[in-house]
Amino acid sequence: MIYMKKFNIISCFNNNRVIGNNNDLIYKIKEDLQRFKSITKNNVVIMGRNTFESLPKKPLPNRINIVITRDKEFSYDGVIVVNSFEEMIDLCYSKYIDKEWFIIGGGQIYDESIKRNIVSRMFITLVDDDLDGDVKFPPINNDEWLIFHDCNQFSGKYNFHYVTYIKN
Repeated sequence: MIYMKKFNIISCFNNNRVIGNNNDLIYKIKEDLQRFKSITKNNVVIMGRNTFESLPKKPLPNRINIVITRDKEFSYDGVIVVNSFEEMIDLCYSKYIDKEWFIIGGGQIYDESIKRNIVSRMFITLVDDDLDGDVKFPPINNDEWLIFHDCNQFSGKYNFHYVTYIKN
């Protein structure tokens, strides 16, 4: 199926594409977290159950929180639970068409959304570091994505870039 409006991805990872370890973010850079909040505020955030469970504050305030899980028993106050990508897509198109939709993790959710070709923009914070972890962002195919914006930053001990990719 071809959709007119597409989803966004927002993520932070390093040179090895690592986004997390032991169900926690690998980086908690203040400026990046503030950027995440300002970009996603008053919009829809979509995540897997593990990502939701790793959040320090649940649900994320001032956003519509959608959690994708195969667990049909899972529920949480203030969260919309769906059991498939199809259900999530239908919900966004039927109920939240006036909002921006942001896929915020984890690795499997990012991978599935890219494979399904439902993403048109990616807001990436790329940290110049080589830490290892157990969850990675899928590879970005440079033939399919163009760098629309690249802004170098520094915070504490990390050099990082805010990179915005758009679908080619």
